[in-house]
This record gives sequence, C-alpha cells and structure tokens, in this order.
Amino acid sequence: MHLSHRLAYLDGEKVAKLEEARKDAAKILQGFINAVEKQIKQGRIHN
Repeated sequence: MHLSHRLAYLDGEKVAKLEEARKDAAKILQGFINAVEKQIKQGRIHN
C-alpha cells in the first residue's frame, strides 16, 4: 500500500481505508489463530 501510494496509484483516503481493513482482518486472523492454539493445547485438535 505504501508503494502504491508513493507511485500515485492510490490516494491518501483509499490508503487509509485499506489500512483500516487490513487491521480488522489481522485482528480476526489473530483471534482465530489464538483459538486454534488454545484448542490444540487442550487436546481438542490434533496437529
């Protein structure tokens, strides 16, 4: 995103919206990873 902004493919407003979406997606993914790790530690899921 940084490079696309520097090359003027995206304006500041679009970069801000995409950055917010990236943060939201990262939070959801981290929550999923944490939940799976917890279940593995409890023996509910075998890796």
